[in-house]
Amino acid sequence: MNDLNNLEHLPTAVSETTSTSSSGWFLKLIDRSAKEGTSKRIRSMTLANLALFIASLLGFTATSSLITLSAGVVASQQALSGSGAVNLTTLNTNITTTGSAAALTLANGTSGQIKILRMVVDGGGDATLTPTTKTGFSTITFNDVGDVAVLQYVTTLGWMIISSSGPTVAT
Repeated sequence: MNDLNNLEHLPTAVSETTSTSSSGWFLKLIDRSAKEGTSKRIRSMTLANLALFIASLLGFTATSSLITLSAGVVASQQALSGSGAVNLTTLNTNITTTGSAAALTLANGTSGQIKILRMVVDGGGDATLTPTTKTGFSTITFNDVGDVAVLQYVTTLGWMIISSSGPTVAT
């Protein structure tokens, strides 16, 4: 795996800012290995190809349709106690009930966004999630520790349940 704290050894670096073209977003890359005083190679690459490039720098196996992670994915988590809004900025939300029924809300996300909700502490009462826009269900009620639901947001449909284990799903 490459040392991400010192990127000077990399032969390519991002130059300036992103720009658009008729084919989508592109990044301009310069070749750092060129000697001073000589012309530097400039390349453009789509964001998809940049993702593959970065994956290869991090030591992952990558193809145009798949990036294989050998170490797994670690994501930040929201700790939500009692009633409140489930955030859109973390992958995971850990739910704690505090003795009475908890009303949870979930705003519209970004198309393709995944959200994982899990009850980690049952302090009494249930936690009922009501997303702003949803398809296939009206609410999800987390009753016991270990109840989990995995949702995905689709722009034209709202939040949809990909998987659930334990919670009560009302249609």
